[in-house]
Amino acid sequence: MRAVQAYDNVMKEYRSVPFVPDVKADLTDYVLEKGIDGIFYYMAKEEAAIRTNPTKRTTDLLKRVFGAL
Repeated sequence: MRAVQAYDNVMKEYRSVPFVPDVKADLTDYVLEKGIDGIFYYMAKEEAAIRTNPTKRTTDLLKRVFGAL
């Protein structure tokens, strides 16, 4: 939480400076977006491994989705 508070303080100071361009940056949204990107990245890697290596199809659900051995 300290990082968010520090970021908010910096942005408050930045916005108090006259004639600076408006910045539409939200640290919470950015972190959430990058976290979701990371989850989907690793899901894609695992899916590729399941598709190329039939021995990774260990459950009935995986066998139904990706085809039986």
